[in-house]
Amino acid sequence: MAQQNGTLSDEQKQAVLRWEGDLQTLHIERGHLHAFADAIGDPNPLWTDELAARNSRFGGLIAPPTFLRAARSAIPRIPQLSEYTHILDASSEWEYEEPVRVGDTITADLHVKSAAQRNLDVGPAVLVVFESSYRNQFNRVAVRQRSTLVYYKGAQQASEPYKPLHKHHHTPTPRSGVLYWEDVQEGQELPLLTKQCDSMQLVKYAGASRDFYQIHYDKDFALANKLNGIIVHGALKMAFLGQLVTQWMGEWGTLKKLSVQYRGMDVPGDVLTIKGKVTKKYTEGNRYCINCDMRLENGRDEKTTTGRAVVLLPFREAGLQSVPVAQEPSEKAVD
Repeated sequence: MAQQNGTLSDEQKQAVLRWEGDLQTLHIERGHLHAFADAIGDPNPLWTDELAARNSRFGGLIAPPTFLRAARSAIPRIPQLSEYTHILDASSEWEYEEPVRVGDTITADLHVKSAAQRNLDVGPAVLVVFESSYRNQFNRVAVRQRSTLVYYKGAQQASEPYKPLHKHHHTPTPRSGVLYWEDVQEGQELPLLTKQCDSMQLVKYAGASRDFYQIHYDKDFALANKLNGIIVHGALKMAFLGQLVTQWMGEWGTLKKLSVQYRGMDVPGDVLTIKGKVTKKYTEGNRYCINCDMRLENGRDEKTTTGRAVVLLPFREAGLQSVPVAQEPSEKAVD
């Protein structure tokens, strides 16, 4: 239990640092991939079109970048932080080693990397950094994740009520050809992606991602947590940034890292514009790398989410052999 002055003792902090979540197992099913892609509004054929995916370099359906959010509860409950009754996402970073495929069995671990007490605008808080690895049935790490959650107990009030905006939506067509490293220039803009979440999409995302934290669909619960109403999942906004970069890079690009920071809240009805720019073009050995900065803005001119991605692209002179080899698909697909 926290001390009365709102701080944790050294013993309590050490207990937080020793906390580990139970191992969680997720069987990757075709229907679940389709539901997740539908929930985030991402029509990429690599995770929605069985025939197109089979004819791709991957040989079958693969998971969208943030799909493994569904592998465990989005809200780890730590006994020593029980008095910090409110929780918000602060940031998340994903590193990809190999594709996650239909038929895979993924086992996810979770442990605390660090914990720090802070006095924030929301009141006394504890920032906890978690690390996870997602291993497939071959005991290979497919994905690593680091995320930061804010555990707080102070009131959080916006300066004025949120005002949902008019319906608007635009999804660019995923790239069908090959994007070569030579064709990309620093400062180049990525095609805009525009979203507008309604309550139906938030419920669909809650089900597909297994993120059932009530602030995303229960107005009374959100108000009781000192919010002005339901808010859009941070992880859903991260999925939008992932969609922006994967649509731009196309089938022959390889997403190696995706990270975001959450700087503000969005609500159902907000028009969300996702933008990106190439910030660095470089080589590492025989890898041809691109760094992109991304941001999500709402109709109130607020930049509520920022992100970065590292992408590998094929080198024209070396041909498609310069693309990292995708691991062989597992033998059995699960419907």
